[in-house]
Amino acid sequence: EWYERMMGRAFSEGRRMIKPDGVGYVVYADKTTEGWATALTGLVDAGWTITGSWPIASEMSHRLRAQRSAALKTSVHIVIRPRENQADVGEWGEIIDALPPRIAEWLARLNAEGVVGADAIYSCIGPAMELYSRYDSVERVDGTVVTISEFLEVLWNTVASEALKLLDPTGGSGSIESEARFALMVLWTLRQSRLVDLVSGDILDEEGREGKADVKPTDSALPFDTARLLSQAIGADMDEMEKTGLLERKNKSGSVLIQLLSPANRRHKLLGQSNRETTSPGDGESTQLKLGESVGQARTRAQQEVRAKKADLPVLDTRLDRLHQAMLLHADGNTSALDHLLNDVISGEPTTWQLANTLNTLYPQGSWERSKIEGVIARNGALNG
Repeated sequence: EWYERMMGRAFSEGRRMIKPDGVGYVVYADKTTEGWATALTGLVDAGWTITGSWPIASEMSHRLRAQRSAALKTSVHIVIRPRENQADVGEWGEIIDALPPRIAEWLARLNAEGVVGADAIYSCIGPAMELYSRYDSVERVDGTVVTISEFLEVLWNTVASEALKLLDPTGGSGSIESEARFALMVLWTLRQSRLVDLVSGDILDEEGREGKADVKPTDSALPFDTARLLSQAIGADMDEMEKTGLLERKNKSGSVLIQLLSPANRRHKLLGQSNRETTSPGDGESTQLKLGESVGQARTRAQQEVRAKKADLPVLDTRLDRLHQAMLLHADGNTSALDHLLNDVISGEPTTWQLANTLNTLYPQGSWERSKIEGVIARNGALNG
């Protein structure tokens, strides 16, 4: 309450002192809806119209906090102008109709400038708030007032919907399951948090120097509030995704994080095995010699045993799960089971391969996940060229 009160006083004093044709700006960075609702309510109640917002780099891109998390790399500079006294009452229906094209235009512009992920999401606030804050109040047809918190909920939904269209202009994302849409949004949100030299594309270490690529499987974490907004916007159920092993909740430093699990950490769900077991024959028990058997015969027998197990792969319901399953089989070197999955289960289903190609663009360059989805796509091309 003290924070809200003092912020409101500061905004009101600025509004009192500025000329009618003056321009101001507020530098702000927050990843919670509560934080943004507080700041924006203070601005609007103080008599300001929000006319734009621009992401300006203000954080160290090579700090450890930025790696594979939704840390903002920029602060959002919100452009404000004094609202006319006794401005009209806005009609909620008109604002709703005007919001999608406004967000689509702004997201396309940000994407062209290389601004993606969390930075792009929160940089859409200014253009969207111009539609709302030009009025003293916004009302529905029945006369009830639409609060800024309610407007922000609609805004996040619109941003998620338009971002999916940006990721997949063909519209294929609309026909994939909600779990896959959620995974795409998480990876897109985190896309600019990876340590990548923007000129060379090389992955950097924490000091900004060229380093080795991250070849270990890595989960992707979002703050709970951000993940909740994304899931609600695209109709995904986080509780259900947690039950199916796509997500995990983690408590870290008093905050709740939602982790999108790497396929490597979903092995039990995808292949019916523990995270340490593989599906390919190696130098262990499966290649032990039997009486009268040569080394070559033992290896052939082990390979045949693995092929015999290919029909025992769990039958998975979603396209994302089947692609994750294929990534694990590729990682294991189990070509026989992978070929069976690609030819007999996934086959030439176009939406699945559109999803695979989109994942390929979103996984960080040099990551374990990127190399495995590239391998699956390449193997499918070799089989079905």
